[in-house]
Formats: sequence, structure tokens, C-alpha cells
Amino acid sequence: RERASAAYAVVAEHLAPGAPAFALAVTPPRVELPRAGGATLLDLGLVPAARVHVEWAAAPSAVYFSDAALALMDRSDDADAVPAAKPVVPGGGGGEAYVAEAIGG
Repeated sequence: RERASAAYAVVAEHLAPGAPAFALAVTPPRVELPRAGGATLLDLGLVPAARVHVEWAAAPSAVYFSDAALALMDRSDDADAVPAAKPVVPGGGGGEAYVAEAIGG
């Protein structure tokens, strides 16, 4: 079972150098995902699907995603309008928690 910390790792690997600290949260009501501990995405009620927001610790003043991530987000290919899903942690979770493959693959 994927832990919330795995979602933080997926986002962090797609950020540009110098990006400020961030938090992941769902809303409504606003609930910040824990960075540490044993809470799984299932425990947090994020399975089978949830919209998770990236919140920056500082006001945005630049583009914080890596060039590779931005290139993937900028595609206008209609075939990718609904991206494939993949496990947050490859080989983990028994298939319950997936993250859209829009930011890499």
C-alpha cells in the first residue's frame, strides 16, 4: 500500500532546482497529506481517485517544474487527454493506488 510520502517523492522528482518547499493537500475540506508516518493513500480516503493540489510555501515567483515535466504538460496530443495510470510505487500497493502518468513515465 502506497504511503502519502510516495506522492511527495513523485512531485519532488519533477521539480526544477531551487523550487520552494511544497505541501500536498486535498479539498474540501482542506487536509494536508502527511509527509512522514505510515498513512497510506487508502487510509487517507484518496483511493480510488482524488485530486491532490500542490501548495507552495512561498508565493510563486517562477516556474517550479522541470523542463521535462513542463514539456509533458504542454503536449496537445488528444490521445493523451486521459493519461494512463501507474502505481505510485512500482510493484507496490497491490494495485489500489495509482498516479496519472501525465508527468512522466
